[in-house]
Amino acid sequence: MQIKEDRWLPRCANCSVISPLPLLDLDTKVSSLIDQDKVVWKTKKNFWKGIWQLWVPNKIKHFVWRICNNTLPTMVNLHRRHIVPNMSCALCNDLPEDTLHAVWSCRVISGVWFTLECFRQSVPSQPSSFNELLSRFMFCQEEFRTKILVTIVWFLRNRRNAILFGRPALLLVPPRPPPMQQWRPPEPYCYKVNFDAAVFHVSSLVGIGVIIRNDGWEVVGALSLSNPMAQSVAKLEALACLKVVQFALEIGLT
Repeated sequence: MQIKEDRWLPRCANCSVISPLPLLDLDTKVSSLIDQDKVVWKTKKNFWKGIWQLWVPNKIKHFVWRICNNTLPTMVNLHRRHIVPNMSCALCNDLPEDTLHAVWSCRVISGVWFTLECFRQSVPSQPSSFNELLSRFMFCQEEFRTKILVTIVWFLRNRRNAILFGRPALLLVPPRPPPMQQWRPPEPYCYKVNFDAAVFHVSSLVGIGVIIRNDGWEVVGALSLSNPMAQSVAKLEALACLKVVQFALEIGLT
């Protein structure tokens, strides 16, 4: 049932919501107002409690609490207190820097959110406030998105302050990691051996895996075994190489 468009009580005179509503999408449903796990209405109490229950560092929780209470020293708040002459954003110099603009809608930082597809899907339209933005994530089943949201918001604000006060600032979008190396077959009539080892501290064992392929990409042998843990990384690598050679000889490769 849609909050704005559908009739809540079909047989009553006032069949739909007539009181003022925040900026909601026309297709926003009543189910979005209900905590699906506890089957209760989402309330302000649940909202504030949810902030303090986030699995993030306490400094981020306190930062989010300040944003939601509009106590951050944004340019709008500073101008209201006659501390700065104008409300323009220190990064884009285009629009007033209120809380939402500072951490979400400023064109200088919008690329951060644009690169994250899960945020583009969860926020199809511009929220009216940071509280509304946070609410869209706070009560969703994928709780990790809320943690990512508030952590990125905290980093963006710290980056803004670093730029403003002449400190080294992090890049908005980190460089992409180099492409992963792709396996290539050996030369004709040759074999290629790939092996690796993993350490299991609980059982004090080392696991060794070996796979051998020919020039046609076909697997001609594979091995998996465990050994007592070596005293050093060098000894572990030497042990893995020894097992590879022994295995190759066992299957007739010379």
